Amino acid sequence: MTPKTQIADQVHRSTLVIDTHADTPQRFVDEHFDMGDPLNGGNLNLVSAHKGNLGAEFFSIWVDPAQYKGQYARRTLELIDSVKQQVAHHPKEMIFVATPGGIELAHREHKLATLMGIEGGHSIEDSIPLLRQYYALGVRYMTLTWANSNGWADSSGDINDASVPHTQRGPYRVRQGRGVRDEPLGMIVDISHVSDRTFFRTLVISRAPVIASHSDTRALCDSPRNMTDDMLLAVARSGGRTRRAASSSQFLLRLPVAGLSATRRKPSNRK
Repeated sequence: MTPKTQIADQVHRSTLVIDTHADTPQRFVDEHFDMGDPLNGGNLNLVSAHKGNLGAEFFSIWVDPAQYKGQYARRTLELIDSVKQQVAHHPKEMIFVATPGGIELAHREHKLATLMGIEGGHSIEDSIPLLRQYYALGVRYMTLTWANSNGWADSSGDINDASVPHTQRGPYRVRQGRGVRDEPLGMIVDISHVSDRTFFRTLVISRAPVIASHSDTRALCDSPRNMTDDMLLAVARSGGRTRRAASSSQFLLRLPVAGLSATRRKPSNRK
């Protein structure tokens, strides 16, 4: 280990490490994978979390829009339940949390803080009440789109597909995890995967910082789903964070209200 890597390792070991996107719930449901099992081709289990000094993980609740068409809510609930079952199976190693204080408690108890984020607004089936119920079950962020556009937000994955209907105004039904006429809910808005127009429109209507839970920089990897320098600067100016370009841990621990408040291409190798 070189002096530079030693310093990096020391910083990493002294930090409360928060990862904002892991696709492991699909394995929980479809492969009956358990966090105590060997990796078997994946990248996340209790052993790897310990080795990597992982303090908190947002498990991604992702529903394949083609495979589960007409069953988005059911599949979403099955994935949410699978995360909670893992916590129930491993109470000495994991703890389900939904607040910054919960993350800090888990850190003090040397347990993996277990959180959830929904990847893809199609999971709410255009229903604000359904969004509220996901929040009540402990979900704390929602990626507005996956690779598929929905009725109120456009995706970078199909923005150039003329056969897909796209919005004219960008996101208009959900404002920072709220119904337009409702009080703030506290769901963090995640702009990974969205189209450029939806991204900038979201920042205009958003009343709290947004995050990019799993985005790269377009300057390094020229893909429509990645972020331009202007987009990265816009997120920074809003007070938000991106997972690859900057650490999200301090942002998440500073969020102002009672929840974690501020409202991919699949399969991924980050399981």
